[in-house]
This record gives sequence, C-alpha cells and structure tokens, in this order.
Amino acid sequence: IGGGGLVNQDEDRAQEIFEKYNWPNKTVRVFTFSVGQHNYDVTPLQWIACANKGYYFEIPSIGAIRINTQEYLDVLGRPMVLAGPRGKQVQWTNVYQDALGLGLVITGTMPVFNLTADSTSSQNQLILGVMGVDVAINEIKKKTPTYRLGANGYTFATDPNGYVLLHPNLRPKIINFREPVTLDFLDAELEDNNKEEIRRQMIDGRSGQRKIKTLIKSVDERYINEAMRTYTWTPVEGTNYR
Repeated sequence: IGGGGLVNQDEDRAQEIFEKYNWPNKTVRVFTFSVGQHNYDVTPLQWIACANKGYYFEIPSIGAIRINTQEYLDVLGRPMVLAGPRGKQVQWTNVYQDALGLGLVITGTMPVFNLTADSTSSQNQLILGVMGVDVAINEIKKKTPTYRLGANGYTFATDPNGYVLLHPNLRPKIINFREPVTLDFLDAELEDNNKEEIRRQMIDGRSGQRKIKTLIKSVDERYINEAMRTYTWTPVEGTNYR
C-alpha cells in the first residue's frame, strides 16, 4: 500500500476490511510505503502495517523504490530465523537436467541465517541468503542395494507430489531440456488400482508392502507380461522423498 491521501475515513474503512478478512489470525501481512516528500499524516499507514504483522517504510525518492520495496523480505524471514533448527531445513528441487553435463540432478537448498545475539533487538537476525548443492541421480543410484532385488527388481523413489526421483523409466527423450523433468509414478508404471493406492500411501508418507499381480514391460519395451511383484515403500529419513 502506498501513501497518498489516506485520511481517517480511509483508515476506518481499512479496519472494517481487515476485521472481516484478516483478523484475528492475520494470515496476510500488509506492508505500507510512503514515497518522496509529503505533508500528510502517515499514522494510518503505520497503523495498517503494525495491525497486520507488516512493516512501514519511508522511501525518499522514486529512484529508490526498487531497493526499498525489497526490504520486506527481512521482515518475512525473521520468524524463520528465530525458529532456530525448525526453520533451517533442507528443501529439495524437482529432477532436472544439469546444464554442465551431470545428467539428471536434484538440488538441496538451505537458508543461511545471521544469528548475531543482541540483547536489545532481534532485527539483526536475518536471512543472509541461500546455499545449495547439486546431487546427481546417478550418484543416488549407486547407493541403492540393487544386488538384493534380483534380476528383475529395481528401486524407485517419489517426491511428495508423486513425481519420481528414481525409476528405470525416468529417461528424458530431449537432451538439455530446460524445464524440470516431471514423471508421475502412475505414468512410469502401468497404472492400475493397486498402483494408485501405493502412490497415495507414498504421498501420505506411510510405510507399507504389497504383493500384487501387475503388468510389466519387457526390457526392449516390445511386450507386456503379467507377473507377481512385491512393492515395498517407506519415507527416506531426513528428506521429503519416499
């Protein structure tokens, strides 16, 4: 919200809107700004910001708008900093093709916090940035116990949305594709009711095992055969993969 001719009547109207749509939970934060030299009362702008867990900024000139309007990120990030270890969790991307030739990779990212102690204020405890590391899918495959699965066994993993991280059928046709490589578990397998239930349990983060009769492709993908398969799944500790 930018400052201009905001008067008491506008403030009363704003309060009605906030009471109806945003209070008492205050799920939406409101940030207000005043730009340039002015002679109007900025108290309503300050009140709107403070009453909605936001912040009020004074921007000296139009040329400084872009820099100053980005300062709200510090306010939004502060609760994450103060949350301690609960706020510092690794987030993983979808599978994508690495531009430098590593093949399929995922990236783990983690926020970097300024935790400088200050007895008078916590405003210096901010998010400084984000660090990340790329992990090649082939390196993950090397850690899987394929020797224990038999000749026709394989490992697979999915993210919380049901897209596969590991699967023999995760083989992009286009090289150097710039978009994330998304293949749903039901598209990687030959879909049936049992597979839908397995996918649902994996998305819900549950563990389980099921022996089912299902259709499988031959290695050369020319034939489809019916076979008994045992599917076992469980969440991967420390990640959001299953």
